[in-house]
Amino acid sequence: MSGTPRLLFVDDETAVQRAFVRSLHGLDVAIDCVSGVTEAIEAMKAHAYALIVTDMTMTDGTGLDVLHAMVTLAPRSRRMVLSGDLDVAATVADTPVDVVMTKPWDVPRLRRVVSDALALFGSEAKPK
Repeated sequence: MSGTPRLLFVDDETAVQRAFVRSLHGLDVAIDCVSGVTEAIEAMKAHAYALIVTDMTMTDGTGLDVLHAMVTLAPRSRRMVLSGDLDVAATVADTPVDVVMTKPWDVPRLRRVVSDALALFGSEAKPK
């Protein structure tokens, strides 16, 4: 993966998608927003993502469905769950996730977490 890293944001609420993109304004990242599991799977088939951020509750499935699809479609991508469910950490306890954050998110923390994930992905992509 070269050039600007890509981030996939999966959430079925358009207002949340807009707020997420605004929160990351100015970071060197291309953000693709999709509204559910089906669209996320299609996006993962079409593009390589440094980071995939998913909500847990969507109309066509759950964030767990997205995380499970990542095992085969985006195994190198960093995984982040961003959910309004306060018990989300327990929900994803047996699933590989790099970061769990709750909504509403703290913008400076979100920016740090995303920047760190992108940097980590970039460092792993470079030959040693």
